[in-house]
Amino acid sequence: MAVKRVIKGVRVVPMGMSNAFLIEGDDGLTLVDAGFPGKEAAVFGAIRGLGRSLDQLKHLIFTHGHPDHIGSAAAIVRETGARTYMHPLDIPMAESGGPFRPMRPAPLFCCG
Repeated sequence: MAVKRVIKGVRVVPMGMSNAFLIEGDDGLTLVDAGFPGKEAAVFGAIRGLGRSLDQLKHLIFTHGHPDHIGSAAAIVRETGARTYMHPLDIPMAESGGPFRPMRPAPLFCCG
Protein backbone atom coordinates (compact mmCIF):
# COMPACT_ATOMS: atom_id res chain seq x y z
CA MET A 1 0.00 0.00 0.00
CA ALA A 2 1.22 3.46 -0.82
CA VAL A 3 1.78 6.34 1.55
CA LYS A 4 -1.05 8.83 1.13
CA ARG A 5 -1.58 12.44 2.09
CA VAL A 6 -4.25 12.90 4.79
CA ILE A 7 -4.02 16.67 5.07
CA LYS A 8 -1.24 19.13 4.35
CA GLY A 9 1.86 17.93 6.17
CA VAL A 10 0.38 14.60 7.31
CA ARG A 11 0.81 11.22 5.57
CA VAL A 12 -0.63 7.83 6.49
CA VAL A 13 1.94 5.04 6.39
CA PRO A 14 0.17 1.70 5.79
CA MET A 15 1.76 -1.18 7.71
CA GLY A 16 -0.51 -4.11 7.00
CA MET A 17 -2.94 -4.48 9.88
CA SER A 18 -2.10 -1.06 11.35
CA ASN A 19 -1.13 2.40 10.20
CA ALA A 20 1.32 5.03 11.32
CA PHE A 21 1.19 8.75 10.60
CA LEU A 22 4.12 10.87 9.48
CA ILE A 23 3.88 14.58 10.23
CA GLU A 24 6.09 17.21 8.61
CA GLY A 25 6.93 20.07 10.98
CA ASP A 26 9.27 23.00 11.22
CA ASP A 27 11.65 21.02 13.46
CA GLY A 28 11.65 17.87 11.31
CA LEU A 29 9.43 14.82 11.09
CA THR A 30 7.22 13.22 13.73
CA LEU A 31 5.93 9.65 13.53
CA VAL A 32 2.79 8.59 15.39
CA ASP A 33 3.02 4.86 16.19
CA ALA A 34 5.52 2.34 14.86
CA GLY A 35 3.50 -0.72 13.80
CA PHE A 36 4.23 -4.39 14.45
CA PRO A 37 7.84 -5.63 14.60
CA GLY A 38 9.50 -5.73 11.20
CA LYS A 39 7.53 -2.80 9.73
CA GLU A 40 10.30 -0.21 9.95
CA ALA A 41 10.96 -0.43 6.19
CA ALA A 42 7.54 1.12 5.55
CA VAL A 43 8.50 4.10 7.70
CA PHE A 44 11.92 4.46 6.12
CA GLY A 45 10.38 4.27 2.64
CA ALA A 46 7.84 6.96 3.54
CA ILE A 47 10.56 9.27 4.84
CA ARG A 48 12.71 8.78 1.76
CA GLY A 49 9.65 9.16 -0.46
CA LEU A 50 9.27 12.70 0.90
CA GLY A 51 12.84 13.41 -0.17
CA ARG A 52 13.95 13.45 3.47
CA SER A 53 16.76 11.64 5.26
CA LEU A 54 16.19 9.27 8.18
CA ASP A 55 17.90 11.62 10.64
CA GLN A 56 15.12 14.14 10.03
CA LEU A 57 12.73 11.94 12.05
CA LYS A 58 12.96 13.74 15.40
CA HIS A 59 9.94 12.47 17.36
CA LEU A 60 8.15 9.12 17.74
CA ILE A 61 4.85 9.33 19.62
CA PHE A 62 3.00 6.18 20.75
CA THR A 63 -0.77 6.28 21.17
CA HIS A 64 -0.48 3.27 23.49
CA GLY A 65 1.84 0.38 24.29
CA HIS A 66 0.40 -2.54 22.31
CA PRO A 67 2.71 -4.44 19.92
CA ASP A 68 0.89 -3.16 16.82
CA HIS A 69 1.83 0.39 17.88
CA ILE A 70 5.34 -0.04 19.32
CA GLY A 71 6.69 -3.18 17.62
CA SER A 72 9.12 -1.50 15.22
CA ALA A 73 10.08 1.30 17.60
CA ALA A 74 13.52 0.00 18.56
CA ALA A 75 14.56 -0.48 14.93
CA ILE A 76 13.27 2.97 13.98
CA VAL A 77 15.04 4.68 16.89
CA ARG A 78 18.31 2.85 16.13
CA GLU A 79 18.31 4.20 12.57
CA THR A 80 16.95 7.70 13.21
CA GLY A 81 17.82 8.70 16.76
CA ALA A 82 14.23 9.92 17.22
CA ARG A 83 13.08 10.82 20.70
CA THR A 84 10.15 8.72 21.96
CA TYR A 85 7.02 9.74 23.84
CA MET A 86 4.62 7.39 25.64
CA HIS A 87 2.12 7.49 28.48
CA PRO A 88 3.94 6.57 31.73
CA LEU A 89 1.58 3.64 32.42
CA ASP A 90 2.64 2.00 29.13
CA ILE A 91 6.39 2.29 29.69
CA PRO A 92 6.80 -0.95 31.71
CA MET A 93 4.96 -2.92 29.00
CA ALA A 94 7.12 -1.41 26.29
CA GLU A 95 10.35 -2.05 28.17
CA SER A 96 9.51 -5.64 29.11
CA GLY A 97 7.53 -6.69 26.04
CA GLY A 98 4.37 -7.30 28.08
CA PRO A 99 2.16 -8.34 29.61
CA PHE A 100 -0.15 -6.14 27.64
CA ARG A 101 -3.51 -4.91 28.77
CA PRO A 102 -6.33 -6.99 27.29
CA MET A 103 -7.31 -5.88 23.82
CA ARG A 104 -11.06 -5.36 24.02
CA PRO A 105 -13.30 -3.47 21.65
CA ALA A 106 -14.49 -0.13 22.86
CA PRO A 107 -18.04 -0.07 24.22
CA LEU A 108 -20.69 0.62 21.62
CA PHE A 109 -22.80 3.64 22.31
CA CYS A 110 -25.91 4.14 20.31
CA CYS A 111 -28.73 6.44 20.08
CA GLY A 112 -32.07 5.50 21.57
